[in-house]
Amino acid sequence: MLVSQAIAALPEGGSWIPVARWRKAFRATSRGRRAVARAAPPVVADVETALKQRQLVELRGGKVNAAAAITSSPRGAIERRAMGLEFCALFIKALLDKLALAEVDTGTHLRNHYRYVDPEELPEIQRAPRRGGGQDRRRVRARSGPQRKFLNMLITSTPF
Repeated sequence: MLVSQAIAALPEGGSWIPVARWRKAFRATSRGRRAVARAAPPVVADVETALKQRQLVELRGGKVNAAAAITSSPRGAIERRAMGLEFCALFIKALLDKLALAEVDTGTHLRNHYRYVDPEELPEIQRAPRRGGGQDRRRVRARSGPQRKFLNMLITSTPF
């Protein structure tokens, strides 16, 4: 999760920020309403090393910048397991927020979107779902056909 927070703390639009500010932004993680845990310096160093090895960050003169498009392609068993745990945690939190805490505004969005797509559109959609992820049901039904693939996309976002 710390890697995801480090990526989220990177500046947008090609700008540079001081490394110290970037580290501070992703080191502190909320542990409930009041408690805050800080990542240990060796862990922060491991996160920075991993991002540099993947050429996702660029460090120059005490400043940091996002070096390339950020993708989630795990390399090796450890990264696949970490990504799986992160996705499971996100999904479980979204379900709990929407089902167990339905009356509370948790800031979580959880919604199914359904689409029929041409097979040649599938790689593009899987790389970057279109805005909102879904379409009007009448339009989806009208576009259905034996040559099209049916997608059920679960879209969730939640403050972690």
